[in-house]
Amino acid sequence: MFDVSSFFLLHLHREIFPNDVRCFVHNDAVAAMASGTMGKLHGCVLIAGTGTITYGYTEDGREARAAGAGPVLGDWGRCILCTCSGYGIAAMALTSVIRAYDGRGPQTKLTSSILQELKLSSPDELIGWTYADSSWARIAALVPVVVSCAEGGDEVANGILLDAVQELAESVKAVVSRLGLCGEGVFCKPQKLK
Repeated sequence: MFDVSSFFLLHLHREIFPNDVRCFVHNDAVAAMASGTMGKLHGCVLIAGTGTITYGYTEDGREARAAGAGPVLGDWGRCILCTCSGYGIAAMALTSVIRAYDGRGPQTKLTSSILQELKLSSPDELIGWTYADSSWARIAALVPVVVSCAEGGDEVANGILLDAVQELAESVKAVVSRLGLCGEGVFCKPQKLK
């Protein structure tokens, strides 16, 4: 994959280093794969942080990816009710608080926990907080609150995390299947997560 930012980086590299210095521009999934395989790109890597991407390589150089296209194009999961990145998990938690508050969703410990974390007094204040700065990292920073609520037995928080795990597993399964990386293991004979 080659985009404008890759072109810019290569051009910048040529201004700094001699032409005989080799330069490769790839995304963080390629670096993660290389670091986990002693530089031999073969297998599948999943990165799940603020965003998410799954990337795979075969020994003959074929590659495939799933996710990693940003929140508008799917890093939040297969539907607005399924999340898989830190941003998506936290966004779904915020949505769940609003839904509980206005009566469209079940009550959840996420409401009091998120309000306390953000030092807000009402779910109405979440609207202003969210849109004052909706950066990925700021929203994703709420993931520990979601995990804490899930560990405390909150069904809504647990459901958000379960959906995230399911979506991440689907992402790996898609890459493994497309590249024929399947030997023995969980992705060859998948089971529904409980």
